[in-house]
Amino acid sequence: MLIRRAPKERDPWLCPAKFIRVPAMHTHRPGGARRPFIVISIPPSEAHTVAEIEKTGLENWIIGDISPRPTRLPHKWRLVRLTDVARLESGHTPSRRRPAYWNGGIPWVSLNDVDELDANELFQTKETISDLGLANSSARLLPAGTVIFSRTASIGKSTILGRPMSTTQDFANYICGSELHDRYLMYLFRYMKGTWKRLMAGSTHNTIYMPVFKSLQILLPPEEEQRTEVAPLVRTVFPLR
Repeated sequence: MLIRRAPKERDPWLCPAKFIRVPAMHTHRPGGARRPFIVISIPPSEAHTVAEIEKTGLENWIIGDISPRPTRLPHKWRLVRLTDVARLESGHTPSRRRPAYWNGGIPWVSLNDVDELDANELFQTKETISDLGLANSSARLLPAGTVIFSRTASIGKSTILGRPMSTTQDFANYICGSELHDRYLMYLFRYMKGTWKRLMAGSTHNTIYMPVFKSLQILLPPEEEQRTEVAPLVRTVFPLR
């Protein structure tokens, strides 16, 4: 991580801007040379000073931080890497040249379903794949309760699978562990619109690359709090936008 201090003419207590380098995927320089990293600038929140952030214990919040940051953390809340409390899965598209791979019994979420992602749960998709298509591709059969996130077109849309499904590679999918409630994660993703815009910086296309999701950090409440009124909980703890 590279850190750039704020210029002297600015308030010296403002949190310095942060820069992260994540491995590039499918990005190439002219002439075919592979570009190994994408540099993403994560601007500071001008609402909080360095001292205030250190008091909250959030000085290590690098990838996925919201702006402005919370002024304090409720009792027993933790900053965690999301992959420590949920399993990250991607998706895949079976070969279109094999009709036997399609029109089976497995719902397959694609960008054609993007309008349905505003619902809190997804039960049907416009396309389906077969068991043969699943077995002969890198697609995964995700369990009900998986939180899916559109990381290419319509970035930021998120919902919960209401039944076992598979997805295209346009989605980052999290299977929540015992410490993380799916409804809390979905609402949190929907809240993080500004964060997603920052994480797209430096991309040729409107895409957030999978290495970002592997390193993503979130604020985690105690599990029993996540199961209460989740939407009001998110609005109460995080600053109003």
